[in-house]
Amino acid sequence: ADVVVMNTLSVNLQLLLASFYRPQDARNAILVERGAFPSDRHVVVSHLAWHGLDESALIEVTPDAHGHFSSEAFAAVFARHGARIALALLPGVQYRNGQVFDIAGLTDLAHRHGAIAGFDLAHAVGNIPLALHDCGVDFAAWCSYKYLNGGPGAPGGVFVHPRHAQRPRLAGWWGHAQATRFQMAAEFVPEPGARGWQLSNPPILAMAPLHASLAPFASIGMPALRARALRLTGYLDELLRTHAANSIEILTPGDESRRGCQLSLRVRAGREAGRVLFVHLVAQGVLGDWREPDVIRLAPVPLYNRHTDCLRAVRAIVDWARHK
Repeated sequence: ADVVVMNTLSVNLQLLLASFYRPQDARNAILVERGAFPSDRHVVVSHLAWHGLDESALIEVTPDAHGHFSSEAFAAVFARHGARIALALLPGVQYRNGQVFDIAGLTDLAHRHGAIAGFDLAHAVGNIPLALHDCGVDFAAWCSYKYLNGGPGAPGGVFVHPRHAQRPRLAGWWGHAQATRFQMAAEFVPEPGARGWQLSNPPILAMAPLHASLAPFASIGMPALRARALRLTGYLDELLRTHAANSIEILTPGDESRRGCQLSLRVRAGREAGRVLFVHLVAQGVLGDWREPDVIRLAPVPLYNRHTDCLRAVRAIVDWARHK
């Protein structure tokens, strides 16, 4: 009952912040990381405005010189602003640089300073093992069209810790207790757990491919997938550092415990050269993606990629560098 499939990611974040962001006097700020995914920032800023606040109530944690976010940086921000922070909304995996965040540590840090801890797990679910209940996370939301392979527009997911079962929420009839839902009573009696945050009946046709795509995760298990992902991404990392270090900078942490499948790359010659490389990779059948202003993301996925795919990607990069 801690998890439910419903809506899409930004919709779910709006609903969850409606429940969990309750500014009180001086404790009215929301904490995010600098360079957060734009939709998350839009959601946060819209809730600040909804409560009559402006972006002075938005606190951003700054990355280090390598673009990474350290535990010390978060601790320093909470030490300085902890009495102001009502809620922290952070990623499980940072979308641009691929860094895995310490969900347990950040949750504990937020709670010790009296703040709610929420997470956007868009790039974490299906990528790294998660233990949201055990970590004490208050809420989380994710999409299912990345590592979960549910397809564009597939329904997202929500986690709400059981201790928040009675928290006020924006309610709808599908969140009413199933046993009495069709009695059409005036009083709202929520379904237990996260299911009580549902508003309307789910899109069955969109859920069908998601149901199918989840089957391999259930049969293989995240520990086995994570072990293979470490080998694949480690191999890609080694190849890049050995054969393409002169032309490519890896932005993702080198410590395998601080990254998932993704490696974020920047071409040392600059943005325009990066765009040329990206087009070259696509033409060679290497399908990563481009994130402005200058990042190429490659993610060998354990369900369907092999070591030979990593080798082919690096050969394409080396070929481009040789002939550029």
